Amino acid sequence: INVNVGGEEKQKQIEPVEIFLAREREVVERGRPDEFFPIITDVTQSVDSVIQDVMRGVSPHFKDWVEVDTMSSLPQSQKNIAAGAGQRRPLGRVALFLNYPGVYAQIDQALQRLFHANVMAGDKYNIFVVGSVAGGTGSGTLIDVLTIVRKILMANRRTQVSLTAFVVLPSAFQNQAAIRDKSNLRPNSYAALRELDRFQLTHASTRPTLIRYGTRVNDIEWITKSLA
Repeated sequence: INVNVGGEEKQKQIEPVEIFLAREREVVERGRPDEFFPIITDVTQSVDSVIQDVMRGVSPHFKDWVEVDTMSSLPQSQKNIAAGAGQRRPLGRVALFLNYPGVYAQIDQALQRLFHANVMAGDKYNIFVVGSVAGGTGSGTLIDVLTIVRKILMANRRTQVSLTAFVVLPSAFQNQAAIRDKSNLRPNSYAALRELDRFQLTHASTRPTLIRYGTRVNDIEWITKSLA
């Protein structure tokens, strides 16, 4: 996520703020811990606990969208969500939901740094959310990250804002030898863009949709098509 102030001269005067949300544990461990905020901090966390909670009926924020049968059938090695989403969108989203307060706080901290900069009244904030929709994490959390950003903007009464999402499509990874199995890249991208298109076409201000990020009242969001 990149945040700056509009206008070329303003961008020279005020340093932009950037935050990198990392899903895969190895990215953080390879020498760039100060740049990346890990969405999952508990390396022992498994999707098994989420499945059990849904089956017991104690996780209302998961029960509306987690497919218990599909997740239960995954090999145990793929249920360790700290190791990566493995191009599985639900696992990427589970990771964000499990650490929603931490992700929210990290994005809020980045935005607050800019809000408290020496900005003239009437200046416009430019916020860019950049990521891929081909893998499991970016594809599974695109709408959620945009929702978090907008919630923080509303809480701080920031209306002079341009919120833009730049998404990388699967063609960018076709020649990446490190990605052995590319079978889910296109389906993930299609699913993420289809969801975004549905929000744009369906959920106007008079027809919001409900997303629960936790069990607290503050974790409930009614969102509309004005995500970006």
